[in-house]
Amino acid sequence: MDNSQERICKFLTQNKLKFISEDQVAKKFGYKNILTFYIGKEGWSAYGIDGRDFKGRNHQTSKVGYLITEYKESEDGVY
Repeated sequence: MDNSQERICKFLTQNKLKFISEDQVAKKFGYKNILTFYIGKEGWSAYGIDGRDFKGRNHQTSKVGYLITEYKESEDGVY
């Protein structure tokens, strides 16, 4: 795992996402059942319960932070 992957994984855990699993391609983190992140060598991808999907580079912590905030604020089911 390179430095950018380590930093974004640490960022996710600091924002209350839980480590779920790891395989040869990516690490999987989730926030309840509403947001899931996959962190790989080439970047990250995220999938929301509302069917939206997102992708980015591992250094884009501000974009990741925005998604986490958006989904945490939408826990009441309003998207």
